[in-house]
Amino acid sequence: MMQSEKMYKQIEYIALAIILVIAGIVMIVTQDWKALLGVVYGGVLNIIGFRWIVVSSKSILKSGNATRLATVHFVLRYLIYAVMLVVGMQVGLNIIFMLLGFFSINLAIKVYTIRTRKEV
Repeated sequence: MMQSEKMYKQIEYIALAIILVIAGIVMIVTQDWKALLGVVYGGVLNIIGFRWIVVSSKSILKSGNATRLATVHFVLRYLIYAVMLVVGMQVGLNIIFMLLGFFSINLAIKVYTIRTRKEV
């Protein structure tokens, strides 16, 4: 496994742990299954989006028209995020709890960076 793939996997595992912690706290505080599902739904959506960024970045780097392809992937990814968040709201999930889960990758990257930082 390449070093970068190992890093991506570690970030995803950290994100899963963060999602579980947030979901546990939300369940204890709210005692609402839909709130818990909202956190998990948002978190899973974010992890899938992160994986998509990783895969699409590799294909963009190999292509000759990187700017156009990057723009298309960016717009498409955010359209899918919007649609999936609306679908979540349509089935009764709270947008706040979905967004709590949705920012798990962001927090996971920060945790990973702190954990792997080497002193200079």
